[in-house]
Amino acid sequence: MAKAAKITGEASQGGLPAGGSIDQIREILFGQTQREHEARATQIERRIDQRSTEAADRLEKVQTALEKHLEKLAKDLNARLDQLTARVEHAEATAKNDIAGTAKALTGKIGDLDKRLTKDLHDQGQGLEKKLQSLRQELNGEVGRLDEEKTGKLDLGDYLTEIGMRLKGDPTLGAIESSLSEMLKGNRDEKS
Repeated sequence: MAKAAKITGEASQGGLPAGGSIDQIREILFGQTQREHEARATQIERRIDQRSTEAADRLEKVQTALEKHLEKLAKDLNARLDQLTARVEHAEATAKNDIAGTAKALTGKIGDLDKRLTKDLHDQGQGLEKKLQSLRQELNGEVGRLDEEKTGKLDLGDYLTEIGMRLKGDPTLGAIESSLSEMLKGNRDEKS
């Protein structure tokens, strides 16, 4: 109450009419506090603006750093991809060369085997042909020898007749035997 009296006293002394405006009373009662609050609010706004600006600057720096880092990572990734691509292409070229070399070597070996087999078959064919000729000659020789050694039809008939007479016990057999013996001796002498 003392404060109110003091304010009232000041108001009367300040020359305010007793029925002054409410705004004036408010100014008297709350003016100082309101100004302090406004000053504080202004100061807080400045601090908020300053901190917002600092935060925005930091955020922009972080964003710039992050973009640079992402660009570096993208470059590194592209470089690695290029290296991998080059290695894959090199491996592919090496594999193609190896396959071509192996195919060429196999083709050469197959050609060599074909030549060897053809030569072996030819040699075996010639060997078989020689053996066949030798067997033919031997067969012809044996056939010729058998032709020479075989008994003629007439001699065979005589032998059979003689055998028949012996079986019957015919006395004329002795005379035939002696004549045959002489005849055979004569044939043997001619051949020798």
